[in-house]
Amino acid sequence: MNTDFAGNLIPGPTLTRAHIAGRLSIVERGTLTLAAKGGLTVHVRSGTVGFARPRDGRLYRQVRAGESYFAQGSGRLTMRADVRSEIEIDWADAGAERLSPGLEPVTLAA
Repeated sequence: MNTDFAGNLIPGPTLTRAHIAGRLSIVERGTLTLAAKGGLTVHVRSGTVGFARPRDGRLYRQVRAGESYFAQGSGRLTMRADVRSEIEIDWADAGAERLSPGLEPVTLAA
């Protein structure tokens, strides 16, 4: 896989949760750019997908079928598949995230 692929892309739209959700395919040599936020998870169901941050254009991580990519922070995230690959995007809702089912927010009285 070309390790400089993000820097060589023709600019396309940056997609959000409002544009796409769930399962989709990336065709051969296809790219997809997401507006990633911490907690976003991309499950690779078939094929192999490379992930890059556009700021440096270098391959960040290559993920194979059965593996997942977890976004650590916010920003544009570019994906590329050199062969037809199927992915599933889970746009995590940070407001619904909890550390443990037993932990609840605490409000202290002044």
